[in-house]
Amino acid sequence: PLTDALEFSPDGTFRHLGRVDDVVKVGGKRVALGEIESIARSLPGVLDAWCVAEATEDTRGQRLTLLAVAPGYSEPLLLE
Repeated sequence: PLTDALEFSPDGTFRHLGRVDDVVKVGGKRVALGEIESIARSLPGVLDAWCVAEATEDTRGQRLTLLAVAPGYSEPLLLE
């Protein structure tokens, strides 16, 4: 499957619009957001989780934020 979005013009040229999958680059490593969400959801007591990437101005590329619905969990417990 194609993981990039393309826009085709009538003259046969195309424009690259970016990736359409959930893979981002963080610190030079490719990371799948869905995989992080899946790992978080597999933790006991985690009802749901979402991972989002935000572009940064430094050389690391992206910053990840994990949002979790986990009654009874505290942030330090989730980071272990």
